[in-house]
Amino acid sequence: VRYDAPTIGAIDPGSPAEAVGLQPGDTITRFDGEPAEDWEQVHIGILMRPDRDIAIEVTRGAEQISKTVRARMIEDMSVRGFAEKTRGDYVRNVRAFAAFIRRPPDTATAEDLRRFQLHQRQSGMQPPSINSAVAALRFFFTVTLDRPDLARRLTVVREPLRLPSVLSVEEVTLLLQAAPGAKYKAVLATAYGAGLRVSEVVALKVGDIDSERMLIRVEQGKGRKDRHAMLSPQLL
Repeated sequence: VRYDAPTIGAIDPGSPAEAVGLQPGDTITRFDGEPAEDWEQVHIGILMRPDRDIAIEVTRGAEQISKTVRARMIEDMSVRGFAEKTRGDYVRNVRAFAAFIRRPPDTATAEDLRRFQLHQRQSGMQPPSINSAVAALRFFFTVTLDRPDLARRLTVVREPLRLPSVLSVEEVTLLLQAAPGAKYKAVLATAYGAGLRVSEVVALKVGDIDSERMLIRVEQGKGRKDRHAMLSPQLL
């Protein structure tokens, strides 16, 4: 089941969807051997291949999260100040769960959750993706449905800890020398020297550089938190 797979709504007579036998409610998972990204891709693909067979994999009869439950979940996330991307990720994960059990997610049982997590592991899904689904479903059952008994059935997968790759002084020098201009060199040097994320670097202003206390002010970084980063003399 693709988390962002296109789902067929109403089908017009004579449309490409009708021509290949699709039905309302079908969720397209693969199109002509490739993962299906959206309905426009499938629609154009059918029109561009009128003279040969097309392989389309679908999940038939999978129930989607109802509009009422979806709206309530989005309201619950909005009240708690969830970012737009987080809200979208949570809804997609709940929708994927609904597609797996083939009925509305608010009718799920503990056995449905067990089978879903087993399916994720057997399909080769990586721990970060599994844990993202766990977070979404825990919120859905605990907050939106007030069913903490089901949320407790979800298991977080332990992620393997790996040492990061650390560049040598020579490699960092080569990286900065390869920058196409002073602006890009400053961006790379700030990200590496102060340990900032890309989104934090591009949001910096001149006023955020405190040369007296040798600090960089980061406003609304990860988790919407302000913080200070050390400013090295070389970076200044």
